Amino acid sequence: LFVAAEFAIISASRPALEEATAHGSRRAARVLHILRDRRRQDRYIATAQLGITFASLGLGMYGEHQLATALEEPLARVGIISSTSVHTVSSVIAIGLLTYVHIVLGEMIPKTLALQHPVTTAIRVNSLIRFLNALLLPVVLLMNALGTLFLRMIGMRRSIEHEAPTQEYLRYVVEESVAEGQLDEDAGEVLTELFDFGDLTAAEVMTPRVKIVAIERGASAEELRAVLRGKRHTRYPVYEESIDHIIGFVLIRDLLDVLLEERPLPDEIIRELPYFPETSRLDHVLSLMRGEKKQIGVVIDEYGGTAGIVTIEDLFEEVVGEIADGQASRLPIEWYGSKLRALGSARLDEIGDELDRPELEHDEVDTVSGLVLYVLDRPPEVGEVIEWEGLAIRVLSVEGHGVREAEIERLYESPPEAEED
Repeated sequence: LFVAAEFAIISASRPALEEATAHGSRRAARVLHILRDRRRQDRYIATAQLGITFASLGLGMYGEHQLATALEEPLARVGIISSTSVHTVSSVIAIGLLTYVHIVLGEMIPKTLALQHPVTTAIRVNSLIRFLNALLLPVVLLMNALGTLFLRMIGMRRSIEHEAPTQEYLRYVVEESVAEGQLDEDAGEVLTELFDFGDLTAAEVMTPRVKIVAIERGASAEELRAVLRGKRHTRYPVYEESIDHIIGFVLIRDLLDVLLEERPLPDEIIRELPYFPETSRLDHVLSLMRGEKKQIGVVIDEYGGTAGIVTIEDLFEEVVGEIADGQASRLPIEWYGSKLRALGSARLDEIGDELDRPELEHDEVDTVSGLVLYVLDRPPEVGEVIEWEGLAIRVLSVEGHGVREAEIERLYESPPEAEED
């Protein structure tokens, strides 16, 4: 009972208890009250441990003597053991039987039941433990005080606050839940991406400067049609004089009225947008965009010029994958047999994930296109191949001065180790 109480209170799920409390369970509310108060939880566990200790001592001191005495007469009657050895043999048998009872019935079974049904067990044993806690309160407080004193003597402090689960622990919980079938693989992947979300920067997810589709301030209706032709974006940045001076953005629905009236782009429909440096973490970017209620922002480089733009869709795609924009589009990375085809904008860490090579990264560049440009030190041509980290990367198509699409193939299963002298 005491073993079950200890493991149940440690393993009980707060959300499950909160749900039971919300449905009117007073017993669940009492257990939840203990979990929310670290001091109460310590006293609860101390009471259970005292119960375990007293039960073990009673079983050893009283139970062993009584059982050994009860066994002496049957053993003496059998006659195969000398009268001088009967007490010793009966004591050994009694200790063996009580050890089995203590370990199996007193430890293993209650522990297993408590771990499999922690909430139910905690609710059922709570009343008894609370009664014993009140009965043994002076002893419990004394034991806790002595324990705290000992911790201080060895340079440790007992925290009264609950430690929040670490990201590593939560990641482990997600992986185990997926492995055991308690969580859908897609849901597990989304949760895993959420853990990595804050580690990414604006520069890693932005639409780079060379791919920005923008409108010049005061553009005529004809110039607007030229920019919008063949595009299906819902928001367009507006710049003045050069793309390095983006002053805001316009919505496609506002542009429709302008086009129908055949007039230049008016300043009244230009909306403000946020600016953030390339090194801004995505959690900060998302917080800023939500705070200002904007769906697009400008990423600026170290010189104050435009490095790219980030939309709310870019941020969501980092978590849930590609979001359809109303036109046929392919994923940044796709398998074709034993080879990968990747857009030039695909990140190297994403390539590493696909190839089960988490260490795949470059100190200077982040994308496939950037890597090819870095290695060649010039604009690439279709058909050119570079070798890097055991991979052959072939340029399939180019866009401007960068790679639009590339094919990636393993040269060998893992990169060769450096030869030792």
